[in-house]
Amino acid sequence: MRKVVFIFIFLFIILIFTGCSVKPPIQNLYENLLSQGFEGRFLKGRLYVEGDFSYLLNIPASGSYGDFYLSQNYFLLRITPPFGNEIFLEWDDDKGLRVVVPSRQRVYSPKDEVLKLNGLPYYFLGLKETSRAFHLNSIKGEYVFDREKLEGRINTAIFYFVWRIKELKETSSLPKPIDITGFKEKKLSLPF
Repeated sequence: MRKVVFIFIFLFIILIFTGCSVKPPIQNLYENLLSQGFEGRFLKGRLYVEGDFSYLLNIPASGSYGDFYLSQNYFLLRITPPFGNEIFLEWDDDKGLRVVVPSRQRVYSPKDEVLKLNGLPYYFLGLKETSRAFHLNSIKGEYVFDREKLEGRINTAIFYFVWRIKELKETSSLPKPIDITGFKEKKLSLPF
């Protein structure tokens, strides 16, 4: 029994020293982005997202893993639910926001320019500011980003959305925009 306890204590001490001595690459890159800026860089990564849009879209609360690519003016998020269809959220300065569901060959975008998403990649990474209150007509909301946990959150009375960045790397280029040839496009009226 003493051998087992000794081995456990020895392994625990090694784990503490090795775990505290080196910063993970994601944190090093993130600190670099905070100090040197984001301009001219292309990033990719993995994340975990969860949200509750049951009031808006009659979709129950759920969570899923995904991938993302972003630059100063472009953001692409691919969510792969465990038992659902792959969904892409694509945003750029010129086209604005759109949601692409390849399995249904559909593209959804807001009917009005209610959502002003200027600087979306900066807010996604928490580089611009870490908290902000906002209003969407009569709906009040709050954006919060925790730089230690690399976790963002948007809370309103009618939905919430949380993302946790699990992996972050620099890349030499962004993927090509999603080809939506032959897809049906639908403009959505937002309730706020």
